Amino acid sequence: MIKQPMSQKFLMATVIVTSFILTACGGSFEEIANNNLYAYKFANKIAVPETAQVGYKDITLTTNDGEQDLSIHGWYYYKSQSSPTVIYLHGNGANIGGLYQGGILGALKNLNANVVVIDYPAYGKSTGFPTKSSLTASAGKAITFARSKFKRSKIIIWGRSVGTGVASQVIKNYRSSISGFVLTSPWSTVEDLIDHHFSSLKDQVPKDWFEANDYNSVEALEYNKLPGLILHGDKDEIIPHKLGVKLYNSIRNKRQVEFITMDGYDHNDVFQSEEMWKDISQFVRSFR
Repeated sequence: MIKQPMSQKFLMATVIVTSFILTACGGSFEEIANNNLYAYKFANKIAVPETAQVGYKDITLTTNDGEQDLSIHGWYYYKSQSSPTVIYLHGNGANIGGLYQGGILGALKNLNANVVVIDYPAYGKSTGFPTKSSLTASAGKAITFARSKFKRSKIIIWGRSVGTGVASQVIKNYRSSISGFVLTSPWSTVEDLIDHHFSSLKDQVPKDWFEANDYNSVEALEYNKLPGLILHGDKDEIIPHKLGVKLYNSIRNKRQVEFITMDGYDHNDVFQSEEMWKDISQFVRSFR
């Protein structure tokens, strides 16, 4: 059974409460938006183990997003050169420590694939400040690592929650290096997501913040030609199911992309679905 990390289970309630406190105390709307999208302080309440666990090994990747130098910490698991490689991009309320405690890393190994997991800038042991450019650059560096480490392997990007926004940018920018993708609980655009949670405040978020964090997955995937699997709980109140549907409907060529509605599941319990793991395992196997 996959346990839901505490940092994810109560994330949105904490963010909403924090937002009201910031507003009452004169906190900026940019700060509210940033805390909503990148909850690394909350995620980092769970410590990342000093050394990699459950068969994984540590990696540190260095890159630059054009504005800052980044040191990106991750774990990887080696299965074989002929196995597909899954690069997992986690949600905004998690870090590697939370994924380890919650059993996610063990479950990823059961996909019979090589696995690469990274922490975004400011998450876990990674350095830097989180923005769209820094998260996308970090994920791109993970792809470079995977191509070097698993030379004959086909790469699958799996994004979860905020990780779906990063994955969509990676699919657009690194298309020739990727063979397929999985998106779990995706949004259409960040603007749609903020409009859902803070519609009355959206116009007060600075335009330059939107420009720095414009994860427009609709635009990124419109002309996608890669095989993909999108899964979304129909009870999701954090990233509503309708945003996942909007994203799927925006893809012009759906021939190789499947959308699965997870009946009865919300945002935080999808990983407890055995059916979801079976669907993803079957998708990953198709790349062997």
